[in-house]
Amino acid sequence: MVHLPGGFSVGEVFLYVLIFKFVIFAPMKDERLMSMQAEAVQRELEALVRKYAAGGLKAEGRGAGESYLALKKIAGRSREYADRSFVVLVVGPVKSGKSTFVNLVANAFVSPTHYLECTVRPSIISRTDNKTEEVITAYRSEVPGMAVEQVDAIIDSLRGLIRPEEVPQVVKQSWPLTEENIDEHVALDLSDMDKDGTLMTTIKTPGGKLLTDGVYLIDMPGFDGSRANLDSPLYKTIAARADLIVLVQSSNSAITKVSDDFFKLLKENNRNVPVCLLHNVFDAAHWRAEDLKTEAVKEQMDYAVARIKEKGFNLDAKNAYVVNLGMVWDWRRNAYNTGKDDLEQASEAFAKVEEEMYDVLISQRDSIRVRNVVGRTLQQIEDLMQHTSERLEQIKAAEERYEEIKKAFEALRGRNVPVKADVNVDYLSIRNEITGIYTLSKKSLSGRYGFKEARKIVSAFISDSAAAMARKVNDALRYLDSQVNSEAVMLWKSDIADVLRRSGVDEPLPSMTVAEVSLVPVELDMLYPDKIVPWNVFRYGVGKMNEFLAHVYYFLVGKEDATDVGYISFMLPEVVEKAAEEHKDKLLERLEATYGRFIERKRKEALAAIIPDPKAWKEDKEALQELLKDLDRVRVTTENALKL
Repeated sequence: MVHLPGGFSVGEVFLYVLIFKFVIFAPMKDERLMSMQAEAVQRELEALVRKYAAGGLKAEGRGAGESYLALKKIAGRSREYADRSFVVLVVGPVKSGKSTFVNLVANAFVSPTHYLECTVRPSIISRTDNKTEEVITAYRSEVPGMAVEQVDAIIDSLRGLIRPEEVPQVVKQSWPLTEENIDEHVALDLSDMDKDGTLMTTIKTPGGKLLTDGVYLIDMPGFDGSRANLDSPLYKTIAARADLIVLVQSSNSAITKVSDDFFKLLKENNRNVPVCLLHNVFDAAHWRAEDLKTEAVKEQMDYAVARIKEKGFNLDAKNAYVVNLGMVWDWRRNAYNTGKDDLEQASEAFAKVEEEMYDVLISQRDSIRVRNVVGRTLQQIEDLMQHTSERLEQIKAAEERYEEIKKAFEALRGRNVPVKADVNVDYLSIRNEITGIYTLSKKSLSGRYGFKEARKIVSAFISDSAAAMARKVNDALRYLDSQVNSEAVMLWKSDIADVLRRSGVDEPLPSMTVAEVSLVPVELDMLYPDKIVPWNVFRYGVGKMNEFLAHVYYFLVGKEDATDVGYISFMLPEVVEKAAEEHKDKLLERLEATYGRFIERKRKEALAAIIPDPKAWKEDKEALQELLKDLDRVRVTTENALKL
């Protein structure tokens, strides 16, 4: 066997090379491949941002603008894979020991501890080797209602995705890192929460082993805080940015329904993030035997691990740790002279936990971060696809409603409202009244009158006869006016009101009275003497004058033997019919003017309320349909990246 310098054989060297290649280089190869896939996803998303920016999807005030902003946000977040920062989120029930764990990792007093709830706002702890940079910075919002966007932007600025000055409407104030300033500016009395206005704090500290360069430790309020902390949108926002979750539970503050709710929230926003479990041992049952204490702790640990795995998160037993955090903290602060051996053992146990966490963090942080980013990007793409699909369903429903309302109004506009032109004129009554006028006129002509006076009597007879006929006819025509309140018109108005209610633009209908149409006169101009009577007829005496008066009278009423049909029987019905038709047309015009224009105005309002701009609506719909297809293509790319 050939031996090389150092005593190794060629075979052994070859074996070691293979081991080195597959154990060392293979993970590096997978990590590089994952990064390449993450970069490919990022490029595709940024290409979509450019495409839809140019295509007008980002237009302000447009329905698709929200999707564009979401797409732009996803593309920006997809770049996190290239950032070296690593966000560790420390969570757990109130009084589980979260703050103590954070202080130990920070190697400084950065999170207030008390028997009451202390952590009531998020705090981001990071490392600095510069003593002058050991500061506390509070971020306060200048504008209410922007907390989610502002906290997201603060994290983006810390991770280097945006410049600090790009954080919107936030003011910062800093103080040196001292225990007094922690108590004054980080700890917060519950009574001051509503008026404080601080979004979160950041703290720069020398840090312990875990707080390496680029690691950000976020200390979160307890799940079950007095203000239902888990209900805060900031919990969701920050949980969606975490690269590693450290769940701290204790012997008397363990997995609860609220903890389950947190993992549900995490599943919806960051389902691939790895989880570590730290069980903080409280020796409340100190009278028990050590084996019973150990058994109780094991049961609590096993239960917590099982519950977390049930939620679909990866938690190996090797990433579940047991330690008494309080004892470690007391040892580091040299708080007690008694029980030093126990305190030292606890401190050594924590050092081992910290070492194991460090090994996992350092050896896998890049691959964990990249996989987290790709996983979150996939979820965000799926969420945007779901939102886009829902928006398209809303568009479809709106278009269906648009057509429904449009047809309803068109039916109202095309409605044939029946108005009857039949009138009942009492022609016998007209004849009798004219006969009475004739009798009086005939008596007036029995005396001797001059030429002009005689003509006036005849003219008055004709005018009075015309007026009598007009009164009777107009009385009959008034029936037409009353049809503005007919059953057909009232039904039409009821249907108008019903369509208005269904369209959401309810408004009282305009009123229309019967007095708005002027009456139709009956004209008898053709009977006046200067048109049909010879100029010299009155020179022949009373007999001739009475003869002419009778001539006019019989022209109107006809002769009793019915050999001649009079004007009242022959021509007046035609005049009445014509007047009735004209009156009907005017009535329909009034109905159209009053209600038709009202219907048209409300139709435009109702349709504009559903689809304000049909052209822009169509463009949005087509853009969203295309976006859905594009997102599905990127989704497949992202899913394939996670399968590596």
